[in-house]
Amino acid sequence: MNSLSRRAVSLLVTLLVVLSSSLAFAVPSFAADEAYINSLVAKGFPRNYAVKLAVVHAKHPLWEFQPMKVNLDWDYVVSEESKPKVCTVFVSSGSGATRLFADRSLGTNTPSNGLDYTYVIRDVGTGGYYVDASDMCVATFMNPLNFIDDDIAILMFEHLGWGDLVYADAVIDVETMLTGSFMSKTRNSNNTNFVSDDGKIKYVNTEGKVVGTSVTFAEAITTAAQKNGVNPFFLCSRILGEMGYAGKSGSVTGTVSGYTGYYNYMNVGATDSSTGDAVRNGLATAKKNGWTSPILAIEGGAATIADGYIKAGQDTQYLQKFNVKTNSITTYHQYMTAINGAHFMLKTSYDNYKATGTLENKKVFKIPVYNNMPDGTGKRIYLNGYSTNATVASKATIRQQPNYNATSTTLPSNIVLRAGIRGTGSMSTTATALYCAMWYETTNSSGALTYVIEDYVQPAATLNVAKGKTIQFNTKQDSGSTEKPRYFSWDTRVATVNSSGVVTGVAVGTTKVVAYLANGSFAVINVNVTSGGSSSVPSSATSGTYSVNNNASFISKISVGTTVDQLLAGINERKYITVIKNGTAITGSTPVSTGCVVQIKDGSTVVKSYTVIVTGDINGDGNVTAADSLGIRDQILGASQLDAVRFKAADINGDGKITAADSLGVRDHILGVSRIVPKAY
Repeated sequence: MNSLSRRAVSLLVTLLVVLSSSLAFAVPSFAADEAYINSLVAKGFPRNYAVKLAVVHAKHPLWEFQPMKVNLDWDYVVSEESKPKVCTVFVSSGSGATRLFADRSLGTNTPSNGLDYTYVIRDVGTGGYYVDASDMCVATFMNPLNFIDDDIAILMFEHLGWGDLVYADAVIDVETMLTGSFMSKTRNSNNTNFVSDDGKIKYVNTEGKVVGTSVTFAEAITTAAQKNGVNPFFLCSRILGEMGYAGKSGSVTGTVSGYTGYYNYMNVGATDSSTGDAVRNGLATAKKNGWTSPILAIEGGAATIADGYIKAGQDTQYLQKFNVKTNSITTYHQYMTAINGAHFMLKTSYDNYKATGTLENKKVFKIPVYNNMPDGTGKRIYLNGYSTNATVASKATIRQQPNYNATSTTLPSNIVLRAGIRGTGSMSTTATALYCAMWYETTNSSGALTYVIEDYVQPAATLNVAKGKTIQFNTKQDSGSTEKPRYFSWDTRVATVNSSGVVTGVAVGTTKVVAYLANGSFAVINVNVTSGGSSSVPSSATSGTYSVNNNASFISKISVGTTVDQLLAGINERKYITVIKNGTAITGSTPVSTGCVVQIKDGSTVVKSYTVIVTGDINGDGNVTAADSLGIRDQILGASQLDAVRFKAADINGDGKITAADSLGVRDHILGVSRIVPKAY
């Protein structure tokens, strides 16, 4: 289910660059009622929550706000949600998550998939991929303070029970929400294969025949919602979010090979899939549950959400994404992993409420309050004592406001970053998929304040720290701020940063460390970690014979049978190098093999390590035999999975995939028909 939730989001997020407009953590325009603020504080809301909610209450007097006290530390819940696979962002070669929102603590700096970095892919989306979200990204999307003063974003906290709705009225309103979609009873370009001329549901049964029903989709959705105690408007938005308005997903066509006549309108069981098989995973769940019609699939999906989520206390869209309870957080029982999963379709829900005249109806909002949250007093955070120079990519443009819809102009050659370099966050709920971008303030040639997207800015400010040593990252804020900055490292394999901004060098290399505030303001600094050893010992290897990938820490383009002496003869820094196999140093005429480690050492200190990749030597025995061919076979059949190093060794033809062609390459090498040509990685 969560994979296809992300898949639906990816269609929307791909357009976010074009659609976003500046919410910029909205400034209230309605006067706050001090008495009402005090009443919210008496309920248990912190005052900074209450001030924002009072503004919303002034516009929507029937809306009620209930605090959900979570007795967990804010930094703890963010750290839990920042673990691998828990929260993901969409990246693509075009538009996607802003750069600092994608965690780089996994993967390599080698370009792949049209990106400048080889991310660990958690799921395949339309035109891109889902990868782990950074700490700052998680904190931004998890903090209720960033959303409760916006009419649209606050809907993620709406209680999703049936409430006191009237069935007949709900059917009419749901039908309005379905207008123009594949489930509308009124004929349109999307519903020809789903709705009969009389507006009733039609579908393909398990025998492959088209059959009709006596109910509309609006009736089926409302009936399922009432039966399971679920808000039908939420259910409707969920289906549209999963399937889109055109209904092109195989989850609803009934025609997927092997699953004819099976349906899954809410992608129950459509789990993560880096190969894009989530639809079939969901249909396997449908087959298991006997969902042989749209009606049964809608009822089954509603029951799954009700029993698995709403009745279990995950009764808001926020809580379905971030599964927190009074005294616990559970990261494995979350409806989706997409970081903006609680936000997508909010604009659609808002518009549908307005269209049906139900926006001003009584609504109950359940809003979490954590321990030791940011106090919200922080406005700006700056670098303190570092260079304010930066390089701005020529393909960037400058904008009059920090949002994509603002007026833009061509980047002038003399653009400079504003003194006291800092960034600002900007959110959008005008797009159907809420997302956030990070912007640097700049000055144009006339000195006017403008903005450049963070992705195109490379600040010059740098911290140099030796491996194993520490250094303080210094920032400052505007006067009056008492908010404690939060910090994160873009690549914790190179450097880490603690809650006080102390940076520790972990391994030789470079990364970025970011200080940020709850409102999205941020400051970035480059961190260069050095070996800290003798100045004569090199920090990396070079070779005119072999391929040395210093970012990914591979040495490749090595032929089968290459000895240690031959390998060292081709590396310029040979006198500092030790070759290790299975934990033991090897020398002389001993063949090197896939998985061997080449170490640059300063005395007993390892300055840098590289993993050896010998093309064709998949099992790491230094030879190419039938055993290597079996490794390729099992990878293709899914019987076992090669790790990243052995996958590269098995990629005989260098096309980035493991196929029968690679197996043939091994066979021909063994038979002497042709020799394997070593590849560079």
